[in-house]
Amino acid sequence: AVGLDVSNILPGSLLQVCVAADPRNSCIFEAMKKVQVSEPVPHRWSITVDASGLTLGSHYKLCLDVDGTSTDLGWGDTGHEVYVSGVLQVSPSILQRSERQVIDITCEETSCSGATALTLGGSGRSSAFLAKVCRRTSFDGQVQRADLTYTLLASQQIVPVYDWSLATLSTQFVGNPTARFQTKRFEIVLATSHLQAGAHLSLCTDLDGQQLQNTFGHSALVYISAVENVSTQLISAARLQRVDLTCDLDE
Repeated sequence: AVGLDVSNILPGSLLQVCVAADPRNSCIFEAMKKVQVSEPVPHRWSITVDASGLTLGSHYKLCLDVDGTSTDLGWGDTGHEVYVSGVLQVSPSILQRSERQVIDITCEETSCSGATALTLGGSGRSSAFLAKVCRRTSFDGQVQRADLTYTLLASQQIVPVYDWSLATLSTQFVGNPTARFQTKRFEIVLATSHLQAGAHLSLCTDLDGQQLQNTFGHSALVYISAVENVSTQLISAARLQRVDLTCDLDE
């Protein structure tokens, strides 16, 4: 192993590294290897918690006591939250741009609902939508066109909440399935034809629907694909192999 000073190299640069047995000799091409200079890795830590008693569909604050068992400092709010999702699986995770994109959602047995239960004046159906970020601006399980922007009272300026090319309107879960292996599977249908191709979006879910206790939280990551079909079935392990594909009309 050898140490190299790369402090003056731009992170992300792709460089050629040559190792020569005799420093007086020049490098030959076969001995050269490509390496990439990366950013320094920030300090990362992990904690393990017993979340079995937490409420599904709720957000919880992440609190930290920096000095641990010492009594000099106490617990404090870090400003970050975690969402307790009852969603176990989303299929497909690669979505087409369509007027009717069907998504299957598998939940823990008691976390999601597709049945209309009228309590507190609202529907008990779980709901979902796609967005870049699941903002906690709606507690009634609905994101409609009026919720995409809001108006500042002082200046009457209209401020966007969601970028329409990176968000959908909300829809309710459909189905009242029988539990299998302590899970239930539901279905949602979203209009995705206007979404930006190539974007990764969050599936935001509000498990209690129009009940006002919970709000939307991130449950899965999906990718918006513009590729409708790939007609090439196989290629060889060689250079300059051709793959034919069909994209939708906007790409």
